Amino acid sequence: MCQGLEGESTYKTIEELQSNLDPDTFWRVHRSWLVNINRIKEVIPWFKSSFQLKMDDKRGTEVPVSRVQTKRLRTLLKL
Repeated sequence: MCQGLEGESTYKTIEELQSNLDPDTFWRVHRSWLVNINRIKEVIPWFKSSFQLKMDDKRGTEVPVSRVQTKRLRTLLKL
């Protein structure tokens, strides 16, 4: 017999998470990625005029920038 789990889920969609964060600090660069713009270490040119962001974390995480967000990146970083 399986017992049901009780309690509340802490699951949030990326939209819910984004709505609680400062839009001047956190930017949704891709449908699956939300980044703190103060933690961008490097901007790497990528295929077809797109970019990857190398983040300032222990792993040096690389985050893709969607084509739609590339224009905002250019404005943000004055490229």
